[in-house]
Amino acid sequence: FNAGHLVKAVAALQKSLSLAPHAGDTPDAAEAHELLGKAQKKLGRHAEAESEQSRAKQLRGQQPEPGSRQIPDAISGSGSVEAASLSRSGQQELRSMLLHAPQESDIPSTQESEFVTSVSALLGEAYHNLGVIDARASRYANAEEEFAEAARWNPRIEKLDRNWGLAAFRAERYEHAIGPIERLLRQSPKDNNLRQMLGLSYYMTDQFAKSAETFRPILNELADNPVLLYAAGVALVRSGDSAAGGRLFTRMLEHGANSPEVHLMVGQAYYGQSQFPEALLEFQRALDLNSNLAEAHYFIGMLYFKQGKLDEAVQELNAELSVNSRSVPAMYQLAYVHLEQRQTEEAIRLLNAVLAEKPSYGDAHYQLGKALLDKGETQGAIQHLETATQLQPAQSYGYYQLSLAYRRVGRVEDADKALRTYQQLKEKNSPQNSGEGPSK
Repeated sequence: FNAGHLVKAVAALQKSLSLAPHAGDTPDAAEAHELLGKAQKKLGRHAEAESEQSRAKQLRGQQPEPGSRQIPDAISGSGSVEAASLSRSGQQELRSMLLHAPQESDIPSTQESEFVTSVSALLGEAYHNLGVIDARASRYANAEEEFAEAARWNPRIEKLDRNWGLAAFRAERYEHAIGPIERLLRQSPKDNNLRQMLGLSYYMTDQFAKSAETFRPILNELADNPVLLYAAGVALVRSGDSAAGGRLFTRMLEHGANSPEVHLMVGQAYYGQSQFPEALLEFQRALDLNSNLAEAHYFIGMLYFKQGKLDEAVQELNAELSVNSRSVPAMYQLAYVHLEQRQTEEAIRLLNAVLAEKPSYGDAHYQLGKALLDKGETQGAIQHLETATQLQPAQSYGYYQLSLAYRRVGRVEDADKALRTYQQLKEKNSPQNSGEGPSK
């Protein structure tokens, strides 16, 4: 506050007040609300400022006698997620530092440095404890954010990386789990659980080479868990080691010969490598074991589509929808096949059904807009193509179709702008610039 960092001051004061279960539990609460009101006023937030000032006056008139309320002890760690405790005196010390900071002009550089270090340490511990509380309640997404904030203030908190990595992994925020788990594995390279979590996190973020190398030292020690074996196998195959990946798929089948889900997963692995005969065999085995298994007909339909067998693809995708009528991938791919067959009306019906289930599906908006444009319904086409470009601003093809639609209704400037954007993105994404082929 004294240094003029008002937004940060507001955030710190609000967090400081939130640490107490009751607003009037500490003698500094009224002063905290008053300082918060001053900060809000300087930021032009007059309504919030007036509310904080009123709260400060109210608390000063209702301040409880010392010892009339007991502040509960900070949560201590147990189980998988553990806390570095922030004691009651630590909470009071944090508030005291925030509320009674010396004036900027009176702070020698060494004292200022010590002050910042102390406050940072306490804030880090506070965020860490909040993360532990949320993790114990299985609110892993909230916990991950709080552990990340704790690391920003004080990365040296004991057990922070373990708690952060575990919360991020359980929240399926694999890209956030990688950093802390990498650091933990460097400290404990023989910890197989950490290695498996890191390998899976790399796999889920499409870092197949790193995933394969992380799994490689423990391939013979991997549990007969089909999900784990599948991830490691795919990572190995995708990074060029088909032999090692194939051995893991064989293990999956040996231990899950009667499991339709295992056959489906192995089929998906073959499908991903364009080994269509092997994939088809596994999908059919899965259906032999469970004729209502979700996704099996879908992948057979996709396999036929890639082979140009459109009628067979339609049959299988319809079979998938008979098992799971709300399958967005099956509806979208069936619509796409119908567009290839020039069956526009049925495709439009399916694309509308897709968007009813998933309104933010950019490709569905694009395909529907393109179909409506081909049909002559230009205004409807513009609406969906504009949405597609908003949802997928880096994809060039939506802008091209949008330029055609704009030109058809006489919006020449908008058409020219959309066409320029298309050309710029196409150049940016061309193989000679990116090393990749066009997306569509």
